Amino acid sequence: AVVAAVALAVAAALLASPAAAARGGGSGQLHVVSQGTAYVDVQGRVVALGVLPQPSRLEVKGRPGAFRVTVDGEVQRPNRRGLVRLLTAGRLFVQSIAPVRIRIQGADLDVSFAGRGQAFLSGAGTYSLNGSADEPWPGTPILIKPTPRRGRGQGQTPTTSTSTRG
Repeated sequence: AVVAAVALAVAAALLASPAAAARGGGSGQLHVVSQGTAYVDVQGRVVALGVLPQPSRLEVKGRPGAFRVTVDGEVQRPNRRGLVRLLTAGRLFVQSIAPVRIRIQGADLDVSFAGRGQAFLSGAGTYSLNGSADEPWPGTPILIKPTPRRGRGQGQTPTTSTSTRG
């Protein structure tokens, strides 16, 4: 779990470009754990890292050459349409430099995502967004994005100054 957290933090740092940081951007982090059979559908510019402990259906679609999928260290090549489709178990790692769609259907999933996108979770399990406490899976999409930071002046009463000419 510690190795996964460190790898995900590194991946999130790689996704956060200086331009994104200047715009107040960055990466969000989503960790999902299922109890029993579940379906996870994530779309966006994300990195995924996790474990598929039992044979699971994995589908990753994106622009050819813009993403890489590895399972247990073995690179999975997409077809001409930019699709990787497998029935597999093992350690999963997906990197993308452009938006992708990652679909996973299986049992007892434990997968983390870093970047920006949207996730839909179906089945039973818990999720944590940006390090928050675990919550039950919602029936609505989850936005993967950084938690807004409180900058200077936020939450403070604006002050005004008056000047007098003398």
